[in-house]
Amino acid sequence: MASFLRCLRGPRLFRKHTDGAQQGQNYQPNMLESTGDRVISIIRFCYSFSYWTSPIVLTVLYRRGYFTSEGIQSLSRFLLMVGILYGAAYLSRGVGRWYNADYVTFIGILTAAQQSLTAQNRRLLSKYDSEFWAWPVDFRWSDVNNGDVKKNKIQTPKSFHKTQNVLYQVPCTALRFFGLHRRQGVRGKVETEDKNQIDTMFVDHRNTGNENGKTLVICCEGNSGFYEIGCTDTPIKEGYSVLGWNHPGFGGSSVV
Repeated sequence: MASFLRCLRGPRLFRKHTDGAQQGQNYQPNMLESTGDRVISIIRFCYSFSYWTSPIVLTVLYRRGYFTSEGIQSLSRFLLMVGILYGAAYLSRGVGRWYNADYVTFIGILTAAQQSLTAQNRRLLSKYDSEFWAWPVDFRWSDVNNGDVKKNKIQTPKSFHKTQNVLYQVPCTALRFFGLHRRQGVRGKVETEDKNQIDTMFVDHRNTGNENGKTLVICCEGNSGFYEIGCTDTPIKEGYSVLGWNHPGFGGSSVV
């Protein structure tokens, strides 16, 4: 039962990377998982679209008489049907994952890493590419902050993460594969002062024999920039050690 609940609430799995003689490949969900995931994605998209166009939607509903007692009953029945459909899709996805050996193996590794992020667990988890929200935190601001540092709230584009960011998910996943594995990069999660979780990539060239590798270059991308497709490529080619990171609301970085 515990394994099923982890599959039910676990992140989406995208790819298993190359591991020695085993060729890397995209994760292949079964029919139950793929159908449930598709329905969930459609419902979430419709909710997000309705939220951002709510002034128009509410106006249309008002003009068509849905704010009367009969109209409210009709809307309630519709929302109930959507809720039942969403619950069924959620359950279908969980069952599909539970019967998929690749996902069960992944969720076991992820759970072990969340409980104890040892070097061995990190190495096993790095073989997979999944939704980043479930990745264990590597470094927390609160671990080193003694309370004397002045706090500054940074404004972040909350709408980007829920809408436009979806368009970049597939290409960034593919490019992340080359950045992390072809260049021996290490992916990590940093929790900031305001509890945002930042998606980072570190390429360590200190032991390559190149003097440039002893210098760390921190790459800060511009608007709508990602470390997967941004300016990290230039210092990496020159042999520098590089830390790339995505702004809150971009890539795998969260928004609070």
